[in-house]
Amino acid sequence: MTLLSTTTLSGSSTTISSIDQGYNNLFIQITGVTTASAGLIRYKINNVTGVTDFVLLDASVAASAATYSYLNTDPYLGWGNSPSTTSTNNSYVLQIYDYANSGKYKIYAANYGYEYSSGYEFGLHTGIYKENTAVSSINFFNGSTLNSGTVKIYGVK
Repeated sequence: MTLLSTTTLSGSSTTISSIDQGYNNLFIQITGVTTASAGLIRYKINNVTGVTDFVLLDASVAASAATYSYLNTDPYLGWGNSPSTTSTNNSYVLQIYDYANSGKYKIYAANYGYEYSSGYEFGLHTGIYKENTAVSSINFFNGSTLNSGTVKIYGVK
């Protein structure tokens, strides 16, 4: 695994572009996120916004209740309860497989854990990015302002 970039989250969104295409998979770690107002951390691959371009299955646990969902939606890192806006007790991992291949759809998986107003939530989701293009950029946002957080992108051979 090789560290390709380290980026600080800030503003209404943060885009990481010109992702090195010389690896097989991407491993993306997001930590220490704080925001101006509540909202799940979301992402766009190659700035694609159409809800038909992502299909995901989500499983999460909060306050002893598990949920499972199948959605056609823009992807997010979390489910149900919004993370605390001030706590940095959060961690998100996003993996995108065969990301540089422009001849097929991309499979992705995410794990997450974060503190919210009355507890902790953790879960995972997996899905498919239904575009035959190499992943060259990722945009992170939550609908308000990203005050802090660090994104590290690793390439995996």
